[in-house]
Amino acid sequence: MTEAMSLSASDLFDQAEAYWLSAVALDAADVQTELASQPVRNLYYVAIELYLKAYLRLHGHTLDELDGKFRNDFRRIRRRCEAFGLKFAGSDKRTLEYFIHTPIYVRTKFSTTHYYSAPTLSALNDLCCSLHQRVHMEIGSRGHVRVPDGASAGSKGPPGSAAK
Repeated sequence: MTEAMSLSASDLFDQAEAYWLSAVALDAADVQTELASQPVRNLYYVAIELYLKAYLRLHGHTLDELDGKFRNDFRRIRRRCEAFGLKFAGSDKRTLEYFIHTPIYVRTKFSTTHYYSAPTLSALNDLCCSLHQRVHMEIGSRGHVRVPDGASAGSKGPPGSAAK
């Protein structure tokens, strides 16, 4: 795929929104099985990575770079985002630290077991909310917004949804 035909920051943002909305919807379904939260977590994980990659794409990184040296490397992703001004503090920083210190195979398969400590679904949702607002604002300030922003500054859920 040529860079001219490739995904823009807004496209990656839209994908992140789809994963976030899907995580919220699946969580709201309240499936009652032992590992029911794992698919919800996986949707949040992908949404968070896509929000961060949308931010990096906005700042000039190519898709090859995002799929290459930044692939599942949250330490590198965070450092680069921070270099461009996207800072993390408080619970957002603690949640993102989980991604940095926990290998992907543990996150995607074992984070709901008793052997690993993972962020709560609420913490993952809060990080998505924060990234949604901050990345959306950055994309908008550069005139790239084509997605509606229905989340208010105090909202704890995705646009168009009622957060739990």
